[in-house]
Amino acid sequence: MICAGYVLDEGGSNLETVRILTIPASRWREYRRLRLDALQDSPQAFGASYHESVTLPDEHWIGRLQEAEEGRSISLAAELDGELIGMIGAFFEAGPEVATVVAVFVQPEHRGRGVGKLLVEAVLDRLREMPGTERARLMVNVEQAPALGLYLGAGFVEIGKERVPLGDGNVYDELILERDLR
Repeated sequence: MICAGYVLDEGGSNLETVRILTIPASRWREYRRLRLDALQDSPQAFGASYHESVTLPDEHWIGRLQEAEEGRSISLAAELDGELIGMIGAFFEAGPEVATVVAVFVQPEHRGRGVGKLLVEAVLDRLREMPGTERARLMVNVEQAPALGLYLGAGFVEIGKERVPLGDGNVYDELILERDLR
């Protein structure tokens, strides 16, 4: 376990404990289900499509989590009552200085309760612990207002914009956001 945090319950009043953990490779089936749920729920938020991803072999899912277990990437989940309800990841494209944050998703029934904030804080904390990592970068569809608000609230700032085809097959404006980790 990396950390635990409190979020509002579904009624918006009481606090529930959500654990943020590195997803072990042994839980690859749950991770696969969560990722496929994300691609079906929000195809306009991801570069991959559900139809491409659903056909990936088991080894793909296991391998992604093994990379995180070995420290070559980050793959975190939010867990509530033993169920994975959200995820976030990070990897290094061009060296250790800049980490790319990806695959941010919270199940719809758990949104608006602070789970996304816990995930973002946890991945930033992990990145700060990695030697040489100076900045975190991500891309967000300009139409994803709640996600954009989450990232700006976490201290990310806009550094550019690109037109990008996303998982639903349409092309969107995506903001490139970055945050200093030092």
